[in-house]
Amino acid sequence: MKNLFLFVFIIFMSFQGFSQDEKNLNIFKFNPLQLATSSLSFSIESFNKEKDRSNNFTLGLRYRNDLDNYNYGQVSSTGTILEQKNDWKGLTGVYERRFYVPKFKDGKPNFINTESSQNGIYLAPSLRVDYTYRDYNLGYFEYQYDNTGKIISETTNYNSGKVSYLGVMPSINLGVQFSIFQYGYIDLFVGGGLRVQFEDEKEIVRSNNSGYFGNGSNIITDLVLNQGVRPNGGISVGVRL
Repeated sequence: MKNLFLFVFIIFMSFQGFSQDEKNLNIFKFNPLQLATSSLSFSIESFNKEKDRSNNFTLGLRYRNDLDNYNYGQVSSTGTILEQKNDWKGLTGVYERRFYVPKFKDGKPNFINTESSQNGIYLAPSLRVDYTYRDYNLGYFEYQYDNTGKIISETTNYNSGKVSYLGVMPSINLGVQFSIFQYGYIDLFVGGGLRVQFEDEKEIVRSNNSGYFGNGSNIITDLVLNQGVRPNGGISVGVRL
Protein backbone atom coordinates (compact mmCIF):
# COMPACT_ATOMS: atom_id res chain seq x y z
CA MET A 1 0.00 0.00 0.00
CA LYS A 2 2.77 2.46 0.94
CA ASN A 3 4.78 1.62 -2.19
CA LEU A 4 1.72 2.08 -4.40
CA PHE A 5 0.96 5.45 -2.80
CA LEU A 6 4.57 6.59 -3.26
CA PHE A 7 4.54 5.51 -6.92
CA VAL A 8 1.34 7.41 -7.72
CA PHE A 9 2.50 10.45 -5.75
CA ILE A 10 5.74 10.65 -7.76
CA ILE A 11 3.78 10.42 -11.02
CA PHE A 12 1.37 13.11 -9.81
CA MET A 13 4.15 15.54 -8.84
CA SER A 14 6.09 14.88 -12.05
CA PHE A 15 3.01 15.55 -14.13
CA GLN A 16 2.33 18.75 -12.20
CA GLY A 17 5.89 19.94 -12.77
CA PHE A 18 5.63 19.18 -16.48
CA SER A 19 2.41 21.17 -16.67
CA GLN A 20 4.02 24.22 -15.07
CA ASP A 21 7.04 24.08 -17.39
CA GLU A 22 4.90 24.10 -20.52
CA LYS A 23 3.18 27.43 -19.61
CA ASN A 24 -0.01 26.24 -21.29
CA LEU A 25 -3.51 26.19 -19.84
CA ASN A 26 -3.57 24.01 -16.72
CA ILE A 27 -6.63 23.40 -14.54
CA PHE A 28 -6.67 22.01 -11.01
CA LYS A 29 -9.96 20.27 -10.12
CA PHE A 30 -11.88 18.83 -7.20
CA ASN A 31 -14.22 15.87 -7.77
CA PRO A 32 -17.05 16.20 -5.18
CA LEU A 33 -19.10 13.13 -6.18
CA GLN A 34 -16.26 10.86 -5.04
CA LEU A 35 -16.97 11.88 -1.45
CA ALA A 36 -19.99 9.54 -1.59
CA THR A 37 -17.56 6.60 -1.64
CA SER A 38 -15.39 8.15 1.11
CA SER A 39 -12.75 9.24 -1.40
CA LEU A 40 -10.98 12.61 -1.57
CA SER A 41 -10.23 13.10 -5.26
CA PHE A 42 -8.35 15.80 -7.23
CA SER A 43 -7.36 16.18 -10.89
CA ILE A 44 -4.95 18.18 -13.03
CA GLU A 45 -5.65 18.81 -16.72
CA SER A 46 -2.89 20.14 -18.97
CA PHE A 47 -3.64 21.38 -22.52
CA ASN A 48 -1.37 21.61 -25.54
CA LYS A 49 -0.82 25.00 -27.16
CA GLU A 50 -3.61 24.46 -29.69
CA LYS A 51 -6.06 23.48 -26.89
CA ASP A 52 -7.39 20.56 -28.91
CA ARG A 53 -5.67 17.87 -26.79
CA SER A 54 -5.09 17.48 -23.07
CA ASN A 55 -3.86 15.05 -20.43
CA ASN A 56 -6.04 14.66 -17.35
CA PHE A 57 -4.67 12.84 -14.30
CA THR A 58 -6.75 12.07 -11.19
CA LEU A 59 -5.61 10.92 -7.77
CA GLY A 60 -8.02 9.81 -5.03
CA LEU A 61 -7.49 8.68 -1.42
CA ARG A 62 -10.16 6.65 0.37
CA TYR A 63 -10.81 5.96 4.05
CA ARG A 64 -14.04 4.73 5.62
CA ASN A 65 -14.77 3.39 9.10
CA ASP A 66 -18.05 1.53 8.72
CA LEU A 67 -18.22 0.10 12.23
CA ASP A 68 -21.36 1.95 13.33
CA ASN A 69 -23.49 -0.32 11.14
CA TYR A 70 -22.16 -3.52 12.75
CA ASN A 71 -22.52 -3.32 16.53
CA TYR A 72 -24.92 -6.23 17.06
CA GLY A 73 -23.94 -8.70 19.81
CA GLN A 74 -20.74 -6.90 20.73
CA VAL A 75 -20.98 -7.68 24.48
CA SER A 76 -21.29 -11.19 25.88
CA SER A 77 -23.48 -12.18 28.83
CA THR A 78 -20.37 -12.17 31.04
CA GLY A 79 -19.31 -8.68 29.93
CA THR A 80 -16.67 -9.72 27.39
CA ILE A 81 -16.41 -7.11 24.61
CA LEU A 82 -15.78 -8.21 21.04
CA GLU A 83 -13.58 -5.70 19.21
CA GLN A 84 -15.54 -5.24 16.01
CA LYS A 85 -14.17 -3.21 13.08
CA ASN A 86 -14.81 -2.59 9.41
CA ASP A 87 -12.12 -0.31 7.94
CA TRP A 88 -11.70 0.52 4.24
CA LYS A 89 -8.60 2.23 2.82
CA GLY A 90 -7.77 2.82 -0.80
CA LEU A 91 -6.01 4.67 -3.58
CA THR A 92 -7.23 5.50 -7.09
CA GLY A 93 -5.39 6.79 -10.15
CA VAL A 94 -7.02 7.73 -13.47
CA TYR A 95 -5.37 8.84 -16.70
CA GLU A 96 -7.41 10.42 -19.51
CA ARG A 97 -6.29 11.51 -22.96
CA ARG A 98 -8.83 14.11 -24.07
CA PHE A 99 -9.58 15.03 -27.68
CA TYR A 100 -11.52 18.29 -27.93
CA VAL A 101 -13.79 18.76 -30.96
CA PRO A 102 -12.85 21.04 -32.54
CA LYS A 103 -10.90 22.52 -29.59
CA PHE A 104 -11.27 24.15 -26.18
CA LYS A 105 -12.14 27.51 -27.68
CA ASP A 106 -12.36 31.09 -26.46
CA GLY A 107 -15.77 32.73 -26.68
CA LYS A 108 -17.46 36.02 -26.07
CA PRO A 109 -18.22 37.39 -22.59
CA ASN A 110 -21.48 36.30 -20.96
CA PHE A 111 -23.34 36.74 -17.67
CA ILE A 112 -20.88 34.50 -15.75
CA ASN A 113 -17.72 35.49 -17.67
CA THR A 114 -17.35 39.27 -17.87
CA GLU A 115 -14.17 39.30 -19.99
CA SER A 116 -14.18 36.13 -22.10
CA SER A 117 -15.46 32.55 -21.90
CA GLN A 118 -14.03 29.13 -22.71
CA ASN A 119 -15.82 25.90 -23.55
CA GLY A 120 -15.33 22.62 -25.35
CA ILE A 121 -16.67 19.12 -25.96
CA TYR A 122 -14.28 16.19 -25.70
CA LEU A 123 -13.94 12.47 -26.28
CA ALA A 124 -11.60 10.75 -23.82
CA PRO A 125 -10.29 7.18 -23.56
CA SER A 126 -9.19 6.59 -19.98
CA LEU A 127 -7.57 4.02 -17.71
CA ARG A 128 -8.52 3.72 -14.05
CA VAL A 129 -6.48 1.70 -11.52
CA ASP A 130 -7.79 1.39 -7.96
CA TYR A 131 -6.55 -0.40 -4.86
CA THR A 132 -8.77 -1.05 -1.82
CA TYR A 133 -7.80 -2.71 1.46
CA ARG A 134 -10.40 -3.92 3.93
CA ASP A 135 -9.71 -4.98 7.53
CA TYR A 136 -12.84 -6.24 9.28
CA ASN A 137 -14.16 -8.15 12.27
CA LEU A 138 -17.94 -8.54 12.15
CA GLY A 139 -18.12 -11.35 14.67
CA TYR A 140 -20.87 -11.32 17.30
CA PHE A 141 -22.30 -13.15 20.29
CA GLU A 142 -25.54 -15.04 19.69
CA TYR A 143 -27.73 -15.73 22.73
CA GLN A 144 -30.26 -18.43 23.56
CA TYR A 145 -33.04 -17.57 26.01
CA ASP A 146 -35.46 -19.51 28.19
CA ASN A 147 -39.19 -18.79 28.52
CA THR A 148 -38.55 -16.01 31.02
CA GLY A 149 -36.10 -14.20 28.74
CA LYS A 150 -33.03 -15.22 30.69
CA ILE A 151 -29.87 -16.08 28.74
CA ILE A 152 -29.13 -19.78 29.13
CA SER A 153 -26.29 -20.09 26.61
CA GLU A 154 -24.38 -18.11 24.01
CA THR A 155 -22.38 -18.80 20.87
CA THR A 156 -19.51 -16.79 19.43
CA ASN A 157 -19.81 -16.42 15.66
CA TYR A 158 -16.55 -15.43 13.99
CA ASN A 159 -16.41 -13.37 10.80
CA SER A 160 -13.11 -11.53 10.28
CA GLY A 161 -10.36 -11.08 7.73
CA LYS A 162 -8.23 -8.82 5.56
CA VAL A 163 -8.95 -8.43 1.84
CA SER A 164 -7.07 -6.53 -0.89
CA TYR A 165 -8.84 -5.52 -4.11
CA LEU A 166 -6.95 -4.39 -7.23
CA GLY A 167 -9.15 -3.14 -10.06
CA VAL A 168 -8.39 -2.03 -13.63
CA MET A 169 -10.98 -0.30 -15.81
CA PRO A 170 -10.38 1.01 -19.35
CA SER A 171 -13.25 3.20 -20.51
CA ILE A 172 -14.38 5.80 -23.02
CA ASN A 173 -15.98 9.07 -21.92
CA LEU A 174 -17.80 11.98 -23.54
CA GLY A 175 -17.74 15.31 -21.72
CA VAL A 176 -18.15 19.06 -21.79
CA GLN A 177 -16.14 21.72 -19.95
CA PHE A 178 -16.77 25.44 -19.63
CA SER A 179 -15.43 28.40 -17.70
CA ILE A 180 -17.19 30.40 -14.99
CA PHE A 181 -16.11 33.74 -13.49
CA GLN A 182 -12.99 33.85 -15.68
CA TYR A 183 -10.77 31.53 -13.62
CA GLY A 184 -13.21 28.79 -12.59
CA TYR A 185 -14.28 25.71 -14.57
CA ILE A 186 -17.01 23.08 -14.50
CA ASP A 187 -16.32 19.69 -16.12
CA LEU A 188 -19.05 17.07 -16.71
CA PHE A 189 -18.72 13.67 -18.39
CA VAL A 190 -20.50 10.34 -18.92
CA GLY A 191 -19.21 7.07 -20.32
CA GLY A 192 -18.62 3.43 -19.64
CA GLY A 193 -15.95 0.76 -19.44
CA LEU A 194 -15.02 -2.78 -18.50
CA ARG A 195 -13.73 -3.36 -14.95
CA VAL A 196 -11.72 -6.42 -13.92
CA GLN A 197 -10.71 -7.10 -10.33
CA PHE A 198 -8.18 -9.22 -8.48
CA GLU A 199 -8.75 -10.18 -4.84
CA ASP A 200 -6.34 -11.42 -2.18
CA GLU A 201 -7.85 -12.71 1.08
CA LYS A 202 -5.78 -13.16 4.24
CA GLU A 203 -6.48 -14.26 7.82
CA ILE A 204 -10.08 -15.18 7.01
CA VAL A 205 -11.89 -16.64 10.03
CA ARG A 206 -15.55 -17.63 9.77
CA SER A 207 -17.62 -19.89 12.00
CA ASN A 208 -20.35 -20.10 9.34
CA ASN A 209 -20.77 -19.23 5.66
CA SER A 210 -21.97 -15.68 6.01
CA GLY A 211 -22.30 -14.41 9.59
CA TYR A 212 -25.26 -12.38 10.82
CA PHE A 213 -24.41 -9.38 8.67
CA GLY A 214 -23.10 -11.31 5.68
CA ASN A 215 -20.09 -9.66 4.08
CA GLY A 216 -20.93 -6.12 5.22
CA SER A 217 -21.96 -4.54 1.92
CA ASN A 218 -22.03 -0.74 1.65
CA ILE A 219 -21.67 1.97 -0.98
CA ILE A 220 -18.05 0.93 -1.64
CA THR A 221 -18.97 -2.67 -2.45
CA ASP A 222 -21.97 -1.48 -4.48
CA LEU A 223 -20.28 1.26 -6.54
CA VAL A 224 -16.51 0.70 -6.44
CA LEU A 225 -15.83 -3.05 -6.31
CA ASN A 226 -18.27 -4.40 -8.90
CA GLN A 227 -16.84 -6.12 -11.98
CA GLY A 228 -17.97 -6.24 -15.61
CA VAL A 229 -19.33 -3.49 -17.86
CA ARG A 230 -19.75 -0.42 -15.67
CA PRO A 231 -21.15 3.09 -16.18
CA ASN A 232 -18.80 6.01 -15.67
CA GLY A 233 -19.55 9.65 -14.99
CA GLY A 234 -18.73 12.62 -12.87
CA ILE A 235 -18.57 16.34 -12.29
CA SER A 236 -15.55 18.43 -11.33
CA VAL A 237 -15.06 22.03 -10.31
CA GLY A 238 -11.71 23.61 -11.01
CA VAL A 239 -9.54 26.69 -11.14
CA ARG A 240 -6.91 27.81 -13.63
CA LEU A 241 -3.33 27.46 -12.39
